[in-house]
Amino acid sequence: MEYFDEEILERKWQTERQKHTTIETGMYAGDELILFENMDIPHTTVNMYLPTSFTILPENVREIKYPSRNGPDFIVSNENTTVSFAFKQLEMRITKGGTKELGLQSQQVLKNLNSGIRIREQRIWETDEGNEAYWYEYNGHQIDGQSYNQVHLIALKQHLLYAAFSCLKEDKSNWKEIAKKLFYTVKEDANLLKNNSNVWSD
Repeated sequence: MEYFDEEILERKWQTERQKHTTIETGMYAGDELILFENMDIPHTTVNMYLPTSFTILPENVREIKYPSRNGPDFIVSNENTTVSFAFKQLEMRITKGGTKELGLQSQQVLKNLNSGIRIREQRIWETDEGNEAYWYEYNGHQIDGQSYNQVHLIALKQHLLYAAFSCLKEDKSNWKEIAKKLFYTVKEDANLLKNNSNVWSD
């Protein structure tokens, strides 16, 4: 009887997970249901879907994870700061095919800093809005342990968006596809920098 009870519970769990497989319905990262909202990204001209539960990364943690002066302008993370999205918009106009060239340069910089880094996957892609982009992934280290990382370089009309995702290496299977789907939702709105409007607060 106990076996059948467990089987019924497992079926209910699988049915519940099947209800949440898109950005609109929310998606499961492991056993946690993550909901998303379209949000303006401060210091940029874009908006995209991000987890509703994420908040701005605390300054003391930011200084440890991103010590460089040229680090991201805006970072959000989950409550325990092990999963994060980071953004920096650069004043660069990218010609067709330019995102791959910049992506390869970015990879070389990483390898110069740490020769042990291996690029796991990389390719050119397009956002849902049609912006050319290039992404690659690698394993690295953060204050919490080994990390899984994605870097996305997205060509905008007058700018280049540098966007990165990071989580613990053991959470890669839970978050890899979610992060990729979220970056596809990047959309440009030239009024954002002028209005400096966003839903985030410290």
